[in-house]
Amino acid sequence: MTAQCLRCMRVFEPKQNQKWCSAECRSKSSYERQESSSRLFWESIAPASLGPEIAALDERQRVPLLLASQAPPNTRGYRVGAPNRFTPEAKQYLRWFPSAEQQWPALFTLDPLQLPRVPAAGVYIVAYFSPDGHIHQGASFKMLIPFFESRVKWSRGDRKLLLEPHVMAQ
Repeated sequence: MTAQCLRCMRVFEPKQNQKWCSAECRSKSSYERQESSSRLFWESIAPASLGPEIAALDERQRVPLLLASQAPPNTRGYRVGAPNRFTPEAKQYLRWFPSAEQQWPALFTLDPLQLPRVPAAGVYIVAYFSPDGHIHQGASFKMLIPFFESRVKWSRGDRKLLLEPHVMAQ
């Protein structure tokens, strides 16, 4: 019995329920799914709606006010994510900050307010998290973060938005 690889369409002899012809095809297929879901998520999020009083502020003043005013009740913290602008669009996936390498747990806090530390100025998605580590659905938006920290690298951002359950056990 033969099967066709789901990625490269090569015909191969499968072992049990094997779907890919090689570990390389399985790995590349996984990356392609992540890139595709990242692109769809990025495109589905709308920019923050700014009231006239917030829109009138300087960009550096706007960031903390917008982060605090858009947070749903019972929010522990937030993460910010963006695609790497130096990567071709077809291969982009979102990187999320802070990463577990940057700080533990991987959330910027709202009380006291921690400003986001990102690798480049630009537009980011803001996602809020409840105290138990679940994302607040429908509370995400895009906003311009006009500052960055050169010590933070794109490559150190997390590829996954969601936090591991054990992260919030503390």
